Amino acid sequence: PDAELKDRVILSEEGFLSIFVVVSSADGTVLVGPQIHARGFAEDDAVFGDILPELTAALEEAARAGTSDTHQLQQVVRRVVGRWASNRLRRRPMIIPVVVEA
Repeated sequence: PDAELKDRVILSEEGFLSIFVVVSSADGTVLVGPQIHARGFAEDDAVFGDILPELTAALEEAARAGTSDTHQLQQVVRRVVGRWASNRLRRRPMIIPVVVEA
């Protein structure tokens, strides 16, 4: 119950970002996305376009370094988006990355 309450407080105060990316199972390159879905933000959705080139570059760099595990790629997404949201928006939203191999 306490963990659920904590999650609800984070959602209400800090917002929620869901990031969807499809990567190649062969070489890890980004095939679709990243697509960002935000909830609980007053900012215009266009502000989230600022992070897309940096996020794509980080994912492709991870692929070049040999990272192909989707869990590790999700960690890359969480780290890059979290740092950006903290610096740009001065918020620490709940970040749910979804990385799918195709």
